[in-house]
Amino acid sequence: MRGIKLLFIGRDKEVQAAIKKRFEGEKSFDYRFAISLEEAKRYLDNDQYDAIIYDIGNENGMTFENISRLSQLPIIVSVPVAEEHLGSKLLQSGAAGYVVRDREMNYLSELPNLLQDMIRAFQKEKTIEKDNTFFKQLFEYANEAILITDEKNKIIKANLQAKTLIGSSGGLIGKDFSSLFYEIENPNFLDRLKANGSYRFKAKFNNTNGQLIDVEVSSRAIDDNGGIFEHIVHDITEQKKNEKQLLENRRSLKRILDNVQAGIFIVEAGSHRIIDANRNAIQMIGLPRDQIIGEICHNFVCPNKAGCCPIEDYGLTVDKQETMLLTHDNGCVPILKTVTEIFLNGKKHLVESFV
Repeated sequence: MRGIKLLFIGRDKEVQAAIKKRFEGEKSFDYRFAISLEEAKRYLDNDQYDAIIYDIGNENGMTFENISRLSQLPIIVSVPVAEEHLGSKLLQSGAAGYVVRDREMNYLSELPNLLQDMIRAFQKEKTIEKDNTFFKQLFEYANEAILITDEKNKIIKANLQAKTLIGSSGGLIGKDFSSLFYEIENPNFLDRLKANGSYRFKAKFNNTNGQLIDVEVSSRAIDDNGGIFEHIVHDITEQKKNEKQLLENRRSLKRILDNVQAGIFIVEAGSHRIIDANRNAIQMIGLPRDQIIGEICHNFVCPNKAGCCPIEDYGLTVDKQETMLLTHDNGCVPILKTVTEIFLNGKKHLVESFV
């Protein structure tokens, strides 16, 4: 058994004598006696102990409350048989455990094992408390807004970011979670959440500044009964703005390309598949758009065999090169073709323009 070092606090000389007699010279059990708070404080300031044994009797001001202020160590209470009820009472006040002191001092024979079990249980409890504190801080100071709701969809907890982002003149606790949203992708999200255990949806709501913002909500059940739910609210307003701007840019580019007096293909390098075509190219070929997109480019504007691409296979430059455009009726139209390399989404593409 690992050695246990204890500080006994109490004035009962009979108890002290019995402890000395029982444990004198035993290496696995070390101890010291303090007969006053001042003496106990001095010992605790100058040495390290595993636990404190508080011996009830002749306290003279040495109450459990006063002793508990001296240290964060586990305090184990020694109570006489006649006052065993005090042990249970002091457990509620924070004692790590208690032992019943019989007159014959027989309890001392089991004391080392009892102490080790009590100290281990106390340390485990403190570890759990530390973990709980750590996770509470993670929750409270997370970068994302997090809300916890009950089975009735009422908010029972919200972190700082939730209060900052969402807020409410009347506070968030107790509000219906759905009432926060100005617009929601699926008003029946709670049914889906309860059925699947997790659900993700998009919504809009007015933030604390009165601005309408876009959010994505990731929800999941966090208890075994599926009655408590966690909702992580991610502000995607900027993302939505960027997506809208990108879409507008694509539309603008398409309008420009469709009004260029030349046929244009966007071709994926390597596969040579056409991923886009402007209006003029489609009209010149005479096929519906869906019969052109996805086809190999040499089926229309580069009548060469596969593996004989002048740009990718031979490294040639194509600038106003005379070639043929193959049309829907197997016709051939003479054209001047120019090819330029570009990168789209990090991938190499070819822009083929022809007149």
